[in-house]
Amino acid sequence: MRGRTGLAPLLGLLLLLSLVGDMPTLAQAPTSSVFFTLEQGAFTATLLPVRKAQDVVSFYNYTNFQSNIAEGLEVSGRSLLFVYEDTVTGSLSLVVIHSRAGGDAGSAIFSFSGLPQGVGFQVQDDPDDAYSLTPPTAQVTSNWQTGFDDGYAMGPLSQPFEITITPQFNSGITEWAALSGGVPNPETVLLPSLAQPVVLKAQVGTPPTADFSFSPEAPGVGVPITFDARASRPAPGRQLVRYEWDFNADGIFEVTGASATIQHTFSEVGEIRVTLKVVDDQGVSASVSKTVRVVEVSARSARSISTPEAAVGFTFRVTVEVQVGISVNGLGLDEDLPPGFEVIPVDSAGATFKRAETQWVWAETIQANEIRRVVYDVTVRPEAVIGPLPRRFELKGTLESASPAFLTPVTGESQIDLMDCLSVPVAISHLTPQDVVNLRLDEFITADQLQRAVAYWLEEAGVPATCNALITWEMLKGVVARQLAGIPVDQTIPENLSQGAAITRTILTPLPFAQVYLPGDHAGRIFRVRMDIDVLTDLMGFGIKEIFPVRWEIRPVENSGAVFKKATREWIFTDRLIPNFDKTITYEVVVPEGESTGVVRFQGKGQGIMPRFEIPAGGDTEVELIECLTVPVAVAHLDTRQNTVDVTLSNLIKFDQIQAAIAFWLEDVNIPGTCGLTIDFEAMKVLIAHWLTDTPVDQPLPGGVAFPGR
Repeated sequence: MRGRTGLAPLLGLLLLLSLVGDMPTLAQAPTSSVFFTLEQGAFTATLLPVRKAQDVVSFYNYTNFQSNIAEGLEVSGRSLLFVYEDTVTGSLSLVVIHSRAGGDAGSAIFSFSGLPQGVGFQVQDDPDDAYSLTPPTAQVTSNWQTGFDDGYAMGPLSQPFEITITPQFNSGITEWAALSGGVPNPETVLLPSLAQPVVLKAQVGTPPTADFSFSPEAPGVGVPITFDARASRPAPGRQLVRYEWDFNADGIFEVTGASATIQHTFSEVGEIRVTLKVVDDQGVSASVSKTVRVVEVSARSARSISTPEAAVGFTFRVTVEVQVGISVNGLGLDEDLPPGFEVIPVDSAGATFKRAETQWVWAETIQANEIRRVVYDVTVRPEAVIGPLPRRFELKGTLESASPAFLTPVTGESQIDLMDCLSVPVAISHLTPQDVVNLRLDEFITADQLQRAVAYWLEEAGVPATCNALITWEMLKGVVARQLAGIPVDQTIPENLSQGAAITRTILTPLPFAQVYLPGDHAGRIFRVRMDIDVLTDLMGFGIKEIFPVRWEIRPVENSGAVFKKATREWIFTDRLIPNFDKTITYEVVVPEGESTGVVRFQGKGQGIMPRFEIPAGGDTEVELIECLTVPVAVAHLDTRQNTVDVTLSNLIKFDQIQAAIAFWLEDVNIPGTCGLTIDFEAMKVLIAHWLTDTPVDQPLPGGVAFPGR
């Protein structure tokens, strides 16, 4: 719209009025039985005409190059669309108004299709805009300057009709809305999109009436609000079959159902527009919007429960901490517990407790920022068990004040699982020095409780209150991690999948080449294993497990602070492992008599909880059980006085042993321990070379050749 001076505006207005007066009029259907629906994508709304006892030209009141509607319906930055009804003649018009006087400049293009025959422009806010109308189509380009609005009216509209309006908002418009109902206060229906087309339909009949109430009227954040649409009414002879709710003013009805009542909570403060749409059995709908003012509640209440699990006959503890941001009078706490949960007050924090209702009321002013802690115990009675276990129960509660008035839910912990048998971590965290489970204790595992868990693991004893469940290697690592990291049993251990360590196994047999000599005395069947642990990051709940024949005896030598369980060949470190402070575990293995010769593999792994990882043990992985020695090994371990094999001797050939070897060579005598082997010319040269160079028989000769076989 442009500002202009002179006679041109007056002449233009007179010409426009004369044109309007010359337009033909069409017969109108009784508007009392007509209503309108507006659709944009999934969004739908039922509209009633904006009605007044004057023609649309007088209602629009085009003066000073802009609309001047008496009721002030125009809004800066908002484009309005509505059906206007002249109640004197029953004539219907489609009115479009962009922005309002005093707003920013802007531009918009509307394209229309489906216009009824006989429609013409009844108001052209700015004749200099571009108007094109050939029913059933039309297009209007509107341009307005700062401080002005723009718009137009088209009519008369005969029914029924179905008009599609495609918008193109170029500038100056941030909202698109429809108006519904009579002046002076028609309802504003915001459209969800500035780009999608809308479809305006005229339907014959009576729409349903949508209405709802909500309680409380000024709810706090997180407070459940009951929305009640039972005041909605269908048209005579019809039924309401569906209630749809839009709780965030986006035009999309997120909740749909057949019930007229529903509960909803809001997570943010502010004025929130809620829209109800009711649909009858003929598919006809009506909608209504109301504003809910969600307030910031100047109070908090947080519940903590001493255990995530309970069993019949056990008692757990509940603490509710209350703090108000301003002084309040008539403060009350209302806790709602499942049937069969018996409440025993422990500390009412100065409030009066009503057992029958589980309510506390303070008969004093609670000062701003004052903290009160209500503590009560709950005993689970047999009547709480309905159906099979486990079963999850929920504790609910509200904090309410009379002055100032507010209601807010109790936050924090609210769930507890009723079990036949407690889980091992929960039982351990509530274990007393007398090995009795007391669920009133907190959910953190102490050092003493950890040591009791280790004892249960080592002794393979059942844990109290768990139906005699045994602690496994995996369970104990989790208990250790929780104790070291201070993680309560009602929280999950953080997931970290990085590798926290590396393990290298070294097998130290008396004979070279990881060989175990089965004949002879007991010493030949004993060897050591060393596990070197390279700690890469802080470790909590780390253990090692070795797997080899169960009939082989294992004897711990050095555990580096780890707890060792011989029956399962498992180690667990109960302290925190730190990088650059590596650990070494050493143990002996005794191979029993009667074993067969061959290669035996060792399979071991390391497993951590924080971080969570599993790695195989690297390094040596096998030993060889033998009955016959190679010639060099037999000579290096020859007891020349007894002419027998002594596995405790070193791998170096001594003078007396080389002398014996020369005699064996000269006489072609069988060498002890070799199962009848003799020394030939090549073997003799190699033995002498090992002796002269002081090279162990399990090492290659300097610049020489290895002995055949090994």
